[in-house]
Amino acid sequence: MWVRRLFQPSTLHWAWRTTALNHPLGRHQGGLRWTHSGGRSYRAVIFDTGGVLVPSPGTVAVGQASSATAQQSGKLTESMAELAWDFATKEGFRVFKEMPATKTLSRSYHAWAGPRSPRTPKGVRGHSTVAAASPSHEAKGGLVISPEGLSPAVRKLYEQLVQFIEQKVYPLEPELQRHQASANRWSPSPLIEDLKEKAKAEGLWNLFLPLETDPEKKYGAGLTNVEYAHLCEVMGMSLYASEIFNCSVPDMGTMEILVRYGTEEQKARWLVPLLEGRIHSCFAMTDRKVASSDASNIEASIKEEDNSYVINGHKWWTSGILHPHCKLCVFMGKTDPQAPRHQQQSMLLVPMDSPGITVIRPLSVFGLEDPPG
Repeated sequence: MWVRRLFQPSTLHWAWRTTALNHPLGRHQGGLRWTHSGGRSYRAVIFDTGGVLVPSPGTVAVGQASSATAQQSGKLTESMAELAWDFATKEGFRVFKEMPATKTLSRSYHAWAGPRSPRTPKGVRGHSTVAAASPSHEAKGGLVISPEGLSPAVRKLYEQLVQFIEQKVYPLEPELQRHQASANRWSPSPLIEDLKEKAKAEGLWNLFLPLETDPEKKYGAGLTNVEYAHLCEVMGMSLYASEIFNCSVPDMGTMEILVRYGTEEQKARWLVPLLEGRIHSCFAMTDRKVASSDASNIEASIKEEDNSYVINGHKWWTSGILHPHCKLCVFMGKTDPQAPRHQQQSMLLVPMDSPGITVIRPLSVFGLEDPPG
């Protein structure tokens, strides 16, 4: 990104530090620190701007963290954002205007750096985000920044995925969109289920499992994280694609947990049906009234009694729980409140037909619900 080149780390660090040290929360030796709502000190990691400009005036949304120290931290963040914007508009653009017009980047990462594929007609979604990379990058263990740098086998899979989405998914998107706005939106679309079978037949299935988790390629396609990133970019151009290739959340995380840590009995009961796309799972982490993005704040309890577990909690934002094929809940709660703060929590596999589970209602995000698909 061009803006990244304008801001030298030393200049930015000085600017951030100037604001921080003038703030009552920022007067700490050795860098910016503030106190989180749990009373623990955190060091702020200041990233470079990466081409992102914060609109002026900056606004910090009020979330679940409502303690006085959290509110002060929010004000500090807002002042930092305003300073960054002032720096970009005043100093940054001045430097930008003085740059020679003929100066080019040695390597480009922004979208459409190279020519579009000739088979992609004008007005149709494309997939390449960067200029062509030499296949030698992969051989040397370097970062593969374009599909052209993938190995022949993965490149073939990539092209197959592109063709499938262009020919079978994009044309059905209007109908899929209508289904999600209909009264039947809480039932999976038959079109999605049909596309799943076609994707499975073509070997475009469970692409997400990383090679390091599944070195024998027993469960997935055996891709590295970098290789999968290119395929993930293609799937990301359609709201419906990840589900079609069994690469959607939260099932991806559930399957990887089971591959890594599940017993053979758990794998037979849950992993195999998830890999086959016959069932779905949900992930229950967020508790009401606490900032659950910091898992040490979680209040739901898990207690062992008579060779079983008793769970007490009220969860929000439980992704996937209203899917009619949801059979498994990955539940996070506290199993040892007396342990060190970051060793109190555990995740438990809970069958959805367990007694005592009550699903109250769907929650919306910015007015949008989360039906299947």
